[in-house]
Amino acid sequence: MATHRETSVSAVSGGLEWPEDPAPNGYEKENPYTQNIADAFAYARAEAESTDGWTTIGTNAGVLMEKKNMPGDSSAIPLVRGRGIIKGVKPYELLPVVASLGTRSQWDARYQEGHTLVRYSRKSFKFYSIQKGAFLVWPRDFVGVRGAVYSEDGTIEVVQTSVPNDEKTPDVSGKVRGTLTAAGWILRPSGDDTDVTYLVKVNPNGSIPTVFVKKVVTEIPLCVVNIAEFIRTVGLSISSVVRMETYDHDSKTFTVALIGVAGDAFDIAVDTKTMYKRGYVTILTDGVSGVTLSGNGSAKLHVEIGEQADGVKFSIIVKKA
Repeated sequence: MATHRETSVSAVSGGLEWPEDPAPNGYEKENPYTQNIADAFAYARAEAESTDGWTTIGTNAGVLMEKKNMPGDSSAIPLVRGRGIIKGVKPYELLPVVASLGTRSQWDARYQEGHTLVRYSRKSFKFYSIQKGAFLVWPRDFVGVRGAVYSEDGTIEVVQTSVPNDEKTPDVSGKVRGTLTAAGWILRPSGDDTDVTYLVKVNPNGSIPTVFVKKVVTEIPLCVVNIAEFIRTVGLSISSVVRMETYDHDSKTFTVALIGVAGDAFDIAVDTKTMYKRGYVTILTDGVSGVTLSGNGSAKLHVEIGEQADGVKFSIIVKKA
């Protein structure tokens, strides 16, 4: 049986530390980066809808890939955008793939690893991530914050943006700290499908060969193609504190660690079409009372939190049968 570590021992990368549990006592009461998130949303929304200045890179699997050179921009990499329809999947089903650092390596060719530093809410957290380098190109790392907005019409927007360094996020030896203006996903419902726009404005800082730039410019919008091939789903409307969400692709194991709120009820939507087409099993932390799981084996695993689990730390694990 899988077990979940309740420790808060930190991992270290070149002097930068990240906690294994970014919300050990619940969410942080204050998010100091609300304006950073608001600015990134404004940028992403404007450029997602803009038509001026864009040139076509190409198309792949129905996804239009575009780039735009921004006036006065010193970055080697232009603003890049990918747009397309992902069939048979709704925005809330795409959200976990978009939002989870654990799954990103499966659809982003440039991504190496990422870690949550602090959780401010279910929708917002501070993160540290690393993008792969190449021959003569140092890896780039980023310290940023993520925010999300859920609209009544079913549209979901997610944005990430860099935040300034502090004493806990120093520069790391062997890596160049990049600057992310915005990496934004806009997921709009279209019947049983999702109209997806993904755009990224990043400055890798430092020197980068032209051939590497061309590769990155193509790979960024291809994320829309790649993500369509890698879909797992998690339900929304969780009142309980989500301390951590992880996914291991090799073992097809999803773990969500929570602090329960009595009376909370939510669904974990499970991809039984592809990811777990041969079935799955669920595991609840040993000794936890007051957590009820129903619908096991179906496309929606229903979770109810009773009084006995109020304020209690526990984990739910979904893995292939």
